[in-house]
Amino acid sequence: MRALSLGLFAIAALGCGSEETVVDDPPAHRPLDCAFEVDEAFAALTLPGGQPITQHWEMTSTPRGALYAPVQKREFAPWLTGIARFDGTWTVEPLAGEWQNIWDVAASDEEAWMAGEVGRYPTTPAIVQRNGGAWTEIDRPAGTHAVHRLLAVGRTLFAIGVEENEPVYTPFFARRDATGWKRLAAPSEWPESWPGPVALVGTEVVVGFTVRPTSGLPKDASRGLLARVDGDRLVPLTTSIELPPIGVISGSGLHDLLVLGGLGGYGQPTVHWLDTVGGRGKLVHVDREWFADVWSPRPGVALLAPSHYHAGRLTVLDGLTGPREVELWKPGELHYVARFAPEGDGRTVHFLAHLEGRKVQHVRGVCR
Repeated sequence: MRALSLGLFAIAALGCGSEETVVDDPPAHRPLDCAFEVDEAFAALTLPGGQPITQHWEMTSTPRGALYAPVQKREFAPWLTGIARFDGTWTVEPLAGEWQNIWDVAASDEEAWMAGEVGRYPTTPAIVQRNGGAWTEIDRPAGTHAVHRLLAVGRTLFAIGVEENEPVYTPFFARRDATGWKRLAAPSEWPESWPGPVALVGTEVVVGFTVRPTSGLPKDASRGLLARVDGDRLVPLTTSIELPPIGVISGSGLHDLLVLGGLGGYGQPTVHWLDTVGGRGKLVHVDREWFADVWSPRPGVALLAPSHYHAGRLTVLDGLTGPREVELWKPGELHYVARFAPEGDGRTVHFLAHLEGRKVQHVRGVCR
């Protein structure tokens, strides 16, 4: 792997104006310093048969550091699709079928899954599972129109998406284990909601929803709600502040929960900190640009990934020094980072940097 320039720690002030606030509850006991390296082997990968990769999707990491990243050659349909897998060395495992789009990939140390859509228009939702090196299709929740996110916890798979009951799409949340799929009932007060992220926060599976405004109100009237999995149901998490539409959830536990909001044109990009057990919450960051993901390796610190704008930075939040910009690429070179893929050690994080000219880098960061 190639280390990025030492200039990556030349930090610039954010200049977000008077609206910017800094997390100080809980305090960060030490700043977050990260060293980043580029994985040259990933850039050299090809699909089976030596076919070039033209489309990279998101990457996920298992707790012990195995990586999965769906890849495609998207020139002439049907598109050739595979999953790049790293477990000491990189291999690209083929996927059968006419895959159009990839929705999500999820993996634990025991299992791995991918969701997307297959076939010619109108496409069909599909989920595949890795079994001994082969990816085979499994059943999906009945009536599924789309699966937005997957979460793997051991041998259990969680899926969140929308049901196929046009003209109004209804969110669903389901769990799959050895007994099959089980729908988890959403709180009754959330009838007009849109599914958002699902994340393992500490030991809790937490789900975010966006409640759509009633007829006649602007979309800015939408708000975010959180719930945790409790057996076969979702239990609302009480927050002391009103949340914007929820894009990403991270944190070390329900005492230390971070919510990335303001996505998709819903107000400003924001980060909120919550203690849903102690009933506290506050806005900790407002930015000038959109973010795709947030990763919090320990209480009081976070790393923010940029989304779809031409810059070259990641942003560090910590309670001692405030927001810092970490310049990794030349301005205008980075297009976006879709998602962080942290390992279970709380120090190591992976991501794909989508650069201009359709170039993609696998970057590994080690933080302390």
